[in-house]
Amino acid sequence: MRRPALRRFESLEPRLALAGLVTFSDVDGDTVTVRTSRGTDVLLSAALTLVPAGVAGGFQLQQVSLFHPSFAGTNLAITARPSATGGNGRVDVGEILTSFDLGTVTVGGDLGRIIAGDGIRATPGVAAFASASIGSRGTATGSPDTFSLVTGTVPSIRVAGDLVAARFVVAGRAADVVIGGSIFGTNGADGFEANAIGQLVVGGGVFGGTQDDSGRVLSRAGISRVVIRGDLVGGNGIASGVVISGGPIGFARIGASISGGGGENSGAVVAGGTGITRLVVGGGIFGGSNQLSGRVYSTGSIGSAAVGGSIVGGGGLLSGIVSAGAGIGTIEIGGDLIGGVGPASGAVSAGGGIGTLRVNRIFAGDGPLSGYLGARSLGTIVVRGDISGSLLQPVLIAAPGAATPTGPRAIGSLTVGGSMTKTLVLGGYNGLTPVNGAARIGTVTVRGAMAGSSIVAGVENTGAAGPSGMPQFGNGLDRSISGRRGSRIDSVVVNGAALGGADPTESSGVLANSIGSVRLAGRSYAATRAGITPTSPNLRFRVI
Repeated sequence: MRRPALRRFESLEPRLALAGLVTFSDVDGDTVTVRTSRGTDVLLSAALTLVPAGVAGGFQLQQVSLFHPSFAGTNLAITARPSATGGNGRVDVGEILTSFDLGTVTVGGDLGRIIAGDGIRATPGVAAFASASIGSRGTATGSPDTFSLVTGTVPSIRVAGDLVAARFVVAGRAADVVIGGSIFGTNGADGFEANAIGQLVVGGGVFGGTQDDSGRVLSRAGISRVVIRGDLVGGNGIASGVVISGGPIGFARIGASISGGGGENSGAVVAGGTGITRLVVGGGIFGGSNQLSGRVYSTGSIGSAAVGGSIVGGGGLLSGIVSAGAGIGTIEIGGDLIGGVGPASGAVSAGGGIGTLRVNRIFAGDGPLSGYLGARSLGTIVVRGDISGSLLQPVLIAAPGAATPTGPRAIGSLTVGGSMTKTLVLGGYNGLTPVNGAARIGTVTVRGAMAGSSIVAGVENTGAAGPSGMPQFGNGLDRSISGRRGSRIDSVVVNGAALGGADPTESSGVLANSIGSVRLAGRSYAATRAGITPTSPNLRFRVI
């Protein structure tokens, strides 16, 4: 490979000593200027690998190799401007290589890759980085691959366009990262990653591909703030199209929707450590065809979550969900909670308590436990419209609550603005497992009708399961869980009709060791051991 004669022009301003400057014509006629703040013209010329390409007299800049000690800590600027013979005002570069820390690095076009840093992760490997795009040209500009590694911190990263099929790794802290376009995953483990991320803003979306870990944002220690203005979309690869943090996430905003793909854990926001302080999703959360796809998950807590659209289960197990290993403070769902085909899909759950949840409507899907709402304790639950299950798949709302009168109720209050059909409201239950005979439920208000639904606190049924495989109640086979007493429902108000199920083989009931006020269709009742059957023989209000 021959090294062409390089043209150099003199700056009109005083030059710094030991600064390098080289100019050449690129593949479409731009005049390209390469500047360094350290080194010399001769050393910089020797550091450039240029091959003839494109227009007559044009060259492709394949490599900038800054291994001479004079370049340690240098700024590097590669810019282009159109000339009389043509040009588009940008220059695409194959790779930048050095074993030193660098100052400010600017590339006026696409960059295939950069390898920089002296190996000390606590100091800046690159003080500031800017380019028009990363990986958009692939390896066509001469880079052997699109894997970038900066060993050390990077205080500022600015990419005006897309990061495409490229893996950009900061082996240190990336303090402030802005990608003006989108992150498109293609290869395994591509996207942006760092040991820790201060702020990361993506102007477009993040899209997974067919390979595992493609199209991902990854931080090993934590993310202070992440904003993706478009969609977060999983692909067919495992953990593709994701934001994953090994530590907590302070603030996460997805401007559009989160959508799972065909890969396990695709299309997801996952946080470790203490969890997510605040989550905002402008659109909906949609499960994919594989398990754990289309989800938000925190090993710790979620302080607050706002989802503008619906949470919709998919074909995979636990797809289309929001869940936390600890508690969720508040969650506002602007749309509906809709179960899917996958088991436990279209769900909201927490290992701790959920303080407040508001949602338009809740629908069970075809999968078992789809459209599920569960936690250690549920505080204030407001459903603005209907809750609708089916004979084969009822909606399940469950929480075990505290075993002592001074602890939190299993369910503080449940308000249904419409009707409640084929729904199980279970206090004292961890999912479908009865665990607490002293569970308490506060107030349940259904402004429409209640049909084929049960509300129980601290009560289990010893009979056969119903057609859905879930427990039945109100058939005379009810008892306190583990023989322990103390359960209570403070009040039940149903403004419309209170009916049993249409199928005579199913039974339902409102059951606890004590039940406070009961008001059905404007009439007050007293629940006793004998029970009341307001309008249907297969619906019983009864003290156990």
